[in-house]
Formats: sequence, structure tokens, C-alpha cells
Amino acid sequence: MFPVIHSTLDPEALRETVVDKFRFLNPVSCMLISRANNDFYKVEVEGRPYALRVAKANFRGADEYQFEANYVNFLDSCGLSVPAFIANSDGEMFFEIEAPEGIRAISLMNWL
Repeated sequence: MFPVIHSTLDPEALRETVVDKFRFLNPVSCMLISRANNDFYKVEVEGRPYALRVAKANFRGADEYQFEANYVNFLDSCGLSVPAFIANSDGEMFFEIEAPEGIRAISLMNWL
């Protein structure tokens, strides 16, 4: 396999994964809106928008992603306008997938 620096994940496959991980009922849509170090997808569930962040591969460890989610959700609980993390059906604030370039962490957040 030829080395990959940054892949673009298929929105339909991400949609199916989000439905499974968060136990959302269809219809759910997923559309790529920004591609950079982190890729962002707009996910809509029953007309409500969410931001799905797909982090750069091997960028941070699980402890760092968990700290970020806890900190951002703390700021949200203080009434600040931040993209609060949404826990999946396992209670986790992020999950990981293996992409061609390595492990990528995926988080679902409130849309601002």
C-alpha cells in the first residue's frame, strides 16, 4: 500500500457509524464541511445539527482527548458557548477508527 498522509473519510460510512455509536434513529445525514488537520462533518439528526470532528491521525493520545472533552464540557456547564462533547451510547466522549494513515479520534459536538 502506498503511504497516506491524510485521508478523507466517506461521509456515508461515518453516518452509519454515528447512527450505531450514538443510537440515533434515522434519518441522519452527514456531510464533509471542512478538511484540514482535523476534518469536520455536519451531522443532522431530526433537523438538529452537530459537528463531527475527525482528528488528524496519531495527533494526540486518548488521555489528551479525554482531558479536552472534560474541560470543554466543564466550560459548557459554566454557561459558556462552547461546542460541548456528546457522549456516545457507551458513555465515551470520543472513539477511534483505523484510517490508512493511522488511528483517528472522532468526537461529536454540539453545533455552535
